[in-house]
Amino acid sequence: MAEDEYPDRPKKQRYGLKPRKDKEASCPFCGKVLERPRNVERTRTSGFRGGACECGAVFLLDENGNHGGEAIVEVMTAGCGSWEKAWALTPDVDYRQTVASYDIRAHRISEPGDAYEPAAKLYFFRINSR
Repeated sequence: MAEDEYPDRPKKQRYGLKPRKDKEASCPFCGKVLERPRNVERTRTSGFRGGACECGAVFLLDENGNHGGEAIVEVMTAGCGSWEKAWALTPDVDYRQTVASYDIRAHRISEPGDAYEPAAKLYFFRINSR
C-alpha cells in the first residue's frame, strides 16, 4: 500500500525518534555564542576544559557528568580569582550559576525535556554587577 492512497491519514512516526530540542552553545546570561571549551589553568583541583564569555561569565566542562561538585568549586574559584573570595559570596545575591547538558561533538546545548540529553555538563558562573 502506497502512502499516497490515504492522504487524510497522518504520516507514521518512527517510534523512539523525536526531534532534538537543542541549540548552539551560548551563554545563558547574555546569549552570545561560546567558543568550544579549551584547557584552562588549574586553580584548586584537577584540570577542566572551559572558557569565558564577553559578559564576564566563566564556564567549565564536566565531560562525563560525574564531577559536578568539583566543577562547581573550580568554576567559582576561576570566576572570583581566589578560593577565599568564592566562598565569601552569597548565591543569587552576589553571583548566578547554572548547569546545561552539553553535546561535545556537536557543540550544542540540549534544552530541558529533550529526548537526547548528553552526559556532559557545562557549569556557568557569573558575578552579579552591582
